[in-house]
Amino acid sequence: MRIFDWQQNYDCPVVLVLGYFDCVHVGHAALIEEALRRRGEGEPCVFTFENDMGSFFGKGEGSVLTFAERTERLEELGVKLLFKALFDGDFANTSPRGFLEKLFSGKKIARVVCGFDYTFGRGAEGNVFFLEKFCRERETAFTSVGCVSSGSEKISTTRVKALLSAGNAEGANALLGYSYFLRGKVVRDRGVGRTIGFPTANVPV
Repeated sequence: MRIFDWQQNYDCPVVLVLGYFDCVHVGHAALIEEALRRRGEGEPCVFTFENDMGSFFGKGEGSVLTFAERTERLEELGVKLLFKALFDGDFANTSPRGFLEKLFSGKKIARVVCGFDYTFGRGAEGNVFFLEKFCRERETAFTSVGCVSSGSEKISTTRVKALLSAGNAEGANALLGYSYFLRGKVVRDRGVGRTIGFPTANVPV
């Protein structure tokens, strides 16, 4: 996986996939599949944040996957190129047009792919209609992928988090498209499990 800052120049044509990709669920995979189908136009490339956007707003929900875990999952889906951004005060105050102008600067974006309800820019003011218009101005191809649902509801990170919080890993896995996992360093704790025949591996998360 090659990772670049989102404001770096990149000379080769890319098919840019826009989204938050906070847990890389089945809906996100559909966006990537669309970009891979367009590989003849440019290299599939994902834009995502390297930190937890929710924590910036004080929601404290945490991320389903860390940035490193997300990049690993994206690579498994066939993505070899990624543009990362830090969600901070400056980014949060960037207008929709300002964000797109910075993103497009110094890059050869052949096509933009996003979900039907993608929003961006200060206060989530930008939407797919704004993005499509901007792409037309730049003579850049544009594709919006429709809703990917499970049952009667859209697949979302909010649903994944709710299922995990309820202890329903099986339900979360169905939305993720892979088995939820935790990664960390095993540390020594009290050792009580060993004394009753059930030794455990303690992993801080």
